[in-house]
Amino acid sequence: MPQTGRLTLAQRPAGDNDLMSAGEIRTPAGDPA
Repeated sequence: MPQTGRLTLAQRPAGDNDLMSAGEIRTPAGDPA
């Protein structure tokens, strides 16, 4: 699977949300906020 640099919360380490840009914030379901 290619690395797009845009991972869902399930694919990111816990607590990594702080590193997400405003456009990358996603809902717990993994869909764009």
